[in-house]
Formats: sequence, C-alpha cells, structure tokens
Amino acid sequence: MKHNNLKNNEYIKTIKEKSSIEITIKHSKFISNAFPTNNVEEANHILKEIRKQYYDANHNCFAYFIGNDKNAFRSSDDGEPNGTAGKPIAQAIQNFDLTNILVIVTRYFGGVKLGASGLFRAYFESAKEALTKAEIIYIPITDIISFTIDYSAYSLIQDTIHRYLTNVKESFGNAIEVVAEIPQYNKDEIIKKLINLSNGKIVFNK
Repeated sequence: MKHNNLKNNEYIKTIKEKSSIEITIKHSKFISNAFPTNNVEEANHILKEIRKQYYDANHNCFAYFIGNDKNAFRSSDDGEPNGTAGKPIAQAIQNFDLTNILVIVTRYFGGVKLGASGLFRAYFESAKEALTKAEIIYIPITDIISFTIDYSAYSLIQDTIHRYLTNVKESFGNAIEVVAEIPQYNKDEIIKKLINLSNGKIVFNK
C-alpha cells in the first residue's frame, strides 16, 4: 500500500518478494524470476545462484535497476542477438516504474527460431508476467539520522524509535548512540516528536 501523503519523489516502487512464472513460446521454455534487491552485490549473488540452478539452460538473460534514482543499471542478452533480451526485460521493469529489482529470464531453446522481433516480445512478455504476478510495494525514501540520548530518557523514546525508524543501530556507552534511517516525507515531524518525548535530552549529530 502507498502512504496517501507521499509524493512521487518521496518513495520508490519495488516488489515485496520473489515472483516466478514459466511460459512456453514455439516450444522454447521461458522461466522468469523477479527479485527485490538492495544493491549490486546482492544482485550479482542472485545471478550466480540462478546460473547454477539453470546451468543447463541456453540463456540466462537479465536486467536490474537499483537505487532511488535507478542509477545502477545493467542488462545482458547472454548470447541472444544484441538487444533482443536484456533490453525488453529492462523495458518491462520501466513500464512498472520499479527499482531495487532484478529480473532474470531463463530460456531453454525448443528448436524453433523466433527471429529478433519474436525474441524481443517473448522476453518482454516473460518479464511482464512475472512483474504482473508480483506484489508491488511503496517504500519511503530515507535519510540517515544520528543522535545521542541519556539512559534516563531512552525509555521515553524507545517505542517511537522502533515505530518510525528503520535499520536502527544502537551503541551503549556513557550514553546511547543511535544511527538509523528516517523517512524523508515526515522527517521533521518525527524529530520534533523525539525531542518532545525526551524532554530535550537528545543531541542530534551532524
């Protein structure tokens, strides 16, 4: 579900979990696997595992977009004619306006050549079907927040920290140091809440 108060530049769209489909076109089998992924290293690891799983396939073609601005992008035809596999997979992803996603389409050749346009359509449809089946989610874009708080005040804001912040890392020394991600769209509201609940006993680090 999308937060009603989110604007287009305050969230990303991705898929909640892996989505898979299999279709047959002119005796060729196309297996499409779509994965949510947070970084290039994770995408490369998934690619490696899929290549192991489908080691006997003719082609494992893919495309991924990663980052809030989709700035990390890569696609591969994996031996198919240039522009007939990676490009249509990427186009399917773009049509859904998704990021932090990897789509791999595996092909087992069935003996009938599809031609360039036929291949393009087949890879596009395979990717599209996997994405259509997937549950699309909206994730708020976050900033990093860092602050220090006294032990005496920590219990006053603990619930708020774990309700509104994500990827929370806490270090316990003379005081408690917290580093976390905070949604951009209501960042000021959350900071004000933390200050009020802690009675001002919170120091934000730049």
